Amino acid sequence: MCNGSKAAQAKNDTKVGDTLGISTVGLHDGAGQPAGKIGAFHAPGQTTAECVQCVLTGQKLTLSRISPAIQAAHSLPATAVATFVQGLNWHNHDVLVFDVKRPAIKLIDLADQGIEVYVGERKPDIKGAVDAVIANATAGAAQAAKDDGKDGGTSLGKRPRTTRARPTVMACLAFLALMVLAALPY
Repeated sequence: MCNGSKAAQAKNDTKVGDTLGISTVGLHDGAGQPAGKIGAFHAPGQTTAECVQCVLTGQKLTLSRISPAIQAAHSLPATAVATFVQGLNWHNHDVLVFDVKRPAIKLIDLADQGIEVYVGERKPDIKGAVDAVIANATAGAAQAAKDDGKDGGTSLGKRPRTTRARPTVMACLAFLALMVLAALPY
């Protein structure tokens, strides 16, 4: 159970496959006085003031759309998998643990940054990315062949250019893209 749920008017439990955002929610002391803010999860189209989405301690989360500023500040890639850990008391911050080499990051430090959170571990779609690269390479080669055929490659006394090597080069680039995508941390 996240600490944000203790400060919210309404709360819902999350399940694997849900998509969430991260925002802040205000805390109040026993007398109803403001006592600061913490980070909390919310459903798309809602705010934490309307409803907090509860995440259990130990739940794996996939964060995407991590801004370059946050990436630089915390040495994170654009998409990363983390484990949610609830703060010890209602006034302690919930944190995300990315791996043992990095310090935990307070949820509030990621709040209101446009980060998308997928409940569960989402692997990158390597096959889809490679198919897109190959389709773009094939279309580019076809367009180059079409452009070469407009004047037969003979204007200005040049001999016709061949485009046979282009599909092979593009296939090599597609393979290289596959290798890069497979090596990305997630």
